[in-house]
Amino acid sequence: MCVLLLAGCELLPASLTPAPAPEPGTVPLHVARAGGSVIALVDVTVHGQGPYDFVVDTGASRSVVDQQLAQQLGLPQVAAAPQVTGVSGPAAATVVRISDWSAGDVSLPNGVVAAIDLQLSDSAAAQQLIGRRLYGLIGSDVLSSFGVVTIDYNQQTLALGAQ
Repeated sequence: MCVLLLAGCELLPASLTPAPAPEPGTVPLHVARAGGSVIALVDVTVHGQGPYDFVVDTGASRSVVDQQLAQQLGLPQVAAAPQVTGVSGPAAATVVRISDWSAGDVSLPNGVVAAIDLQLSDSAAAQQLIGRRLYGLIGSDVLSSFGVVTIDYNQQTLALGAQ
């Protein structure tokens, strides 16, 4: 619901996608159920700060970080003009580089992500619904680098990569 926001977004050329083959691992999920929606959240640490609630969104083509968090952490902006389109239309975005981040104890590949104001986007309604602030989402650009991704809603775990 909240982060189908970037399901069809075209943000960056393929040459800027993250490096493949990170180390596999399993991390805890927080499964939030509200109003008929189910949202899978994972604790993400960025540049040694956090953890922050990120949505695991297999339907989003690109990962996203909240613009305020990107500024707070001093994530370097990449000189690229993003074209971000969500369910409710175009959204203003910048592109930032993340060189050190992890979901739980699993390192995520370095790369570039969209930085958007999640407080003004479609995700604002989801944040109110689940009662938690969302700081970003992990999309298919990052998830696909693990090859195999298993979301176990009953056990509330996210397995990244073949183990």
